[in-house]
Amino acid sequence: EDTDICACCAPHVKSTGEIGIIKFSGTEKQHGGTRIFMKCGGFALRDYGDKISDIKAICEMLSAKPESVKNDVSALLEKLENEKRITKAAKERMYLYEIRLSDKSKPALIVDDADIKDLQFLADGLHKAYGGVRTALSKSGENTAFVMCGDLPDIESEFKKLKSAFSVKGGGRDKIRQGSIIAPIEKIKEYFGI
Repeated sequence: EDTDICACCAPHVKSTGEIGIIKFSGTEKQHGGTRIFMKCGGFALRDYGDKISDIKAICEMLSAKPESVKNDVSALLEKLENEKRITKAAKERMYLYEIRLSDKSKPALIVDDADIKDLQFLADGLHKAYGGVRTALSKSGENTAFVMCGDLPDIESEFKKLKSAFSVKGGGRDKIRQGSIIAPIEKIKEYFGI
């Protein structure tokens, strides 16, 4: 009852033995029910073959044995997370140094290869150290990513000025505005006087 058991998408077979191996590959919630995905026959066999090839390739990349590859990948991910923590701490120390060395008369600071979290840390640090509205920027492809920190209403006013001077994608609330500026970096430097 309440189950659609029609799995017929052709071709038809004389007996279920002709189908061969059946591999269930997943489920998906749909229209108040659950759709089941499966492969059978040669499709299922090829899928298993592909998975085995992938595991062999991963084992070669990690110099691991197939029976230990799961543990080896887990150990590698744990090591990666630890390296990320170390890198984040080192970046933050470097950014604190950048803040101390920055010219407090300049409202902005440009750094290389910073992501949005880095820029948030920098802009917040600049604002706490020197007050006013402070902006951290980093060139990212054609655009320049930015984070602006400051007290209301000053930050809102500065953000409006930035949007009137350039094509800006982004927004924010309270004491932070962030996004990207679409303009040559020289023009952005000129705007901020840096």
